[in-house]
Amino acid sequence: MSTYTDASLIYYPSGVKAGKAYSLKPTDGSGDLTFTRASTATRVNESGLIEEVATGVPRIDFTGGGCGKLLLEPQRTNLVFPSQDFNAWGKTGISVTNNSTTSPDGTINASKIIPPSGTSGGSYVSKAVAGNSMYVFAKQAEKSKILIYSGVSDSNVWFDISSGQVLTQKSNVVSASVENYGDGWYKCSVIWTTISSLVRVYAVDADNSTSVVGNGTDGLFIWGAQVEAATYPTSYIPTTTTAVTRTQDSASRTAASAFVGLSSGTIYLDLYQEIKSGDLDILSINNASSNYLLRCRLNGNSISFQYNGGLGGTTLAANVNLVNNSRNKIAIKYNAATKVSRTYFNGVFHSTTTGANDYPVLAQNNILIGPWFATSYMQLQGLMLFTNELSDTELETLTTL
Repeated sequence: MSTYTDASLIYYPSGVKAGKAYSLKPTDGSGDLTFTRASTATRVNESGLIEEVATGVPRIDFTGGGCGKLLLEPQRTNLVFPSQDFNAWGKTGISVTNNSTTSPDGTINASKIIPPSGTSGGSYVSKAVAGNSMYVFAKQAEKSKILIYSGVSDSNVWFDISSGQVLTQKSNVVSASVENYGDGWYKCSVIWTTISSLVRVYAVDADNSTSVVGNGTDGLFIWGAQVEAATYPTSYIPTTTTAVTRTQDSASRTAASAFVGLSSGTIYLDLYQEIKSGDLDILSINNASSNYLLRCRLNGNSISFQYNGGLGGTTLAANVNLVNNSRNKIAIKYNAATKVSRTYFNGVFHSTTTGANDYPVLAQNNILIGPWFATSYMQLQGLMLFTNELSDTELETLTTL
């Protein structure tokens, strides 16, 4: 098999400009993805630094290192402001020194929070803000543990930022996580069951405690707080004097019938998966009336292909459970004449499905990546379309990690 020769469209994150994400094939521009986002946004660049990307420019994101991923996120608002000047937050039993060290954006604009001399039962910065999720970037100095609290009973989560670990989390926490951003920085995230009334970031000495013994000098570094009224956090949105909204990313290709197998074909997706709640479209092929003809949906970590419908439809392939926080490769071949589809996942055959009489013959094709619902989220590492059915051996090879 020559994947490049056989494929009608190949997209891997590479060249971009405002309004455009370039395909690798075809090379004449007819397969390039049209991109929209009506605001600036941030990404992690090749050097591992958080940087702002201009309005309408696709984000090739390198969070965690490795290959770049096309980041497509829903519209979100960072409700807490300012997000970086913690001297402008409320302070209880703590002092804040701004511009104390280099932050994850590569400039000296991170704050040091310092408990006072003696023993304190509560040493924290705080803001009155309501949201379901929060994160803050933290780095060890003389102190190495923080506590994030939402103002709701049993919403506490303790983090060790010397080793990048979640310690104790209380019963009103859906989940908590730590991501390594390099240079000693960790992104400490919490999702709560109940909307917060305020948020606090404590410096503490031990797990499952609010106490800290200070000398007026020792502390730890924090930067970049974000609070969202949503069930999972998204990329960093800097704020100063007011809440700031990042609009939705959308990538698409209209008049795509030359790239999609109309009565039979193959779809290949290379995704980096993070568990997100909700029912999200990550790829749909639709007609001029925007009714999808074939689509790929993600619910939690379960992915499925569906066909022929508006918001309903018939399942074309049984659910495939993706590996969380990891790269996943999935491919499906379909045939309207035989009404049979076969799915491969990470190099292994997954399932065969026989369709009903309404198995689609595709027409008037538009390709939409991510934007079917406002909640759509994905990190796309690759997309290939074929106007023919690949063999089982080819599917196995194509999807092998």
